[in-house]
Parts: sequence; structure tokens; C-alpha cells
Amino acid sequence: MLHALSVRAKYFIAALIVAILTPFLAFFTPLTISQTFYAHREDVVLMTPPSNFIMLLIALGLIFVVLIVLGLKRNPNIYTLACVIIISSIVLGYYSLLSYSAIQKDQIVFQQYHH
Repeated sequence: MLHALSVRAKYFIAALIVAILTPFLAFFTPLTISQTFYAHREDVVLMTPPSNFIMLLIALGLIFVVLIVLGLKRNPNIYTLACVIIISSIVLGYYSLLSYSAIQKDQIVFQQYHH
């Protein structure tokens, strides 16, 4: 029991890992998803709008804040609030990967997350 990590330490370590990975995930994930799933042969240019990066950064930031709060205080109300915030940040992260702009030879395609 002497060398076991406490629950508080586990939440803080998870928050630290999320904080370190957030810039990389927020920058590379929208680019990778748009180039992998939305690219077509007739695309001349495929662009990812800046709003995708900002929304994903906010979603990962919310997960970081939830892990810090869980490290500081844990009770049933905080766990319920943490589950709601994590689910909403996952939904926000999903919506951040849906938008792209493609310039093709005969048309310009704008795909927005709310259409």
C-alpha cells in the first residue's frame, strides 16, 4: 500500500497527460480526418476550417478541467457533472471533425457541421 498511487494522483497524472497531448491532438486530428475520410480524386484543394481546431481545443480543454476538478474534490454531484461535461466535450469533438472545404475543378464544396 505504500507504493500505490492515490485516486487524486491518478486524476492529476491523467490531467497532465491530456494537457501534454492536447496541442498535438488539436492540430493533427482535424487535418488527418479531413485528408483521410473527405478527400476525393477530383479535389484540387481540401481545406480544414480554423473553427475545427478551436472546437477540438475547447473539447480537450474541458476534459483537462474535469480531471483537475476530480483530482481536487470528489463527490456524487461532481462525478455527475464530470460525466455530463465529458459527454458534451466528446460531442463537441465529434462536431469539430465534420467541417471541410473542397475546391474541385467544377465546383466548390463547403461542408459545415450544422448542415
